Amino acid sequence: MKKLTVTCVLTLACSLFVYADPAADAQAAATRIIQSAQAGNINAIYQQLPASYRTDLSDIVKAFGTKIDPELWKASMDLIGEAADVANSKADLVAEIITESKKLPKAELQLAVKNISTAMKAFSQKVTVKTLQNGNLAGILADPEIGKFGPAITPFLKDSLDGVKVLGATAGENGLINIEIQNKDGKKETTAFRKVDQNWVPDNLAKDWTKSMADAKKSISELKIDEKNKQQFLQTVPALKMGLQQLKNAKDAQTLQSGAGMMMLPLMMMGGNKGE
Repeated sequence: MKKLTVTCVLTLACSLFVYADPAADAQAAATRIIQSAQAGNINAIYQQLPASYRTDLSDIVKAFGTKIDPELWKASMDLIGEAADVANSKADLVAEIITESKKLPKAELQLAVKNISTAMKAFSQKVTVKTLQNGNLAGILADPEIGKFGPAITPFLKDSLDGVKVLGATAGENGLINIEIQNKDGKKETTAFRKVDQNWVPDNLAKDWTKSMADAKKSISELKIDEKNKQQFLQTVPALKMGLQQLKNAKDAQTLQSGAGMMMLPLMMMGGNKGE
């Protein structure tokens, strides 16, 4: 009798799995994606991708890691780390500059700048060429300090994400599920979702995925480091670092903004001389 009961329970469980409502599954997936985006949880969005998509992205990271020049990467990460230090120490001035265009509360922007700078600093220290070559994208996104980047940028995405919610789902053609979504203004639109592996994703993403990955891999494979430009950049790095240190002495937003603009001139000139 006990064996029969266990068998019945297993049969029922399997039946529920097999006959699970695809529309309900797709609606739940769409809701999770939207909520993760609203929270700025990039890692959660990544984990909701189909396993094959996550593998593709890891392969892209690996390919980039094998092509990038280690010296250039290290120098670039050093500059990013220095810039993060400046942004963190002058978060109030950076927020003042941003407030003029974004019309968001300065205190909210100041916190966002500090969290973004924390993420930038962590990225610059933890993501080495070896990290890239390992293709450990999941590990990078799961890092708690790097992960602060997602929530920190949510103030800049409010117009797009605030109030967005899933209203329902209905079966479409060819296995698609139509998800009805409403934005903060009450406008409704329908987005088709497709099941890939065991995950539901927007159909447009699924349609373009293979080509997008192929294009990305092709671009990386064609990546070439010009030795002359490399040496020019490396020779400019000490001056850029000195400039970043000087920015820490800025007393007002205008001085900070003009100083940062002056620092960009050598890089812009290098870019303009690329073809010479």
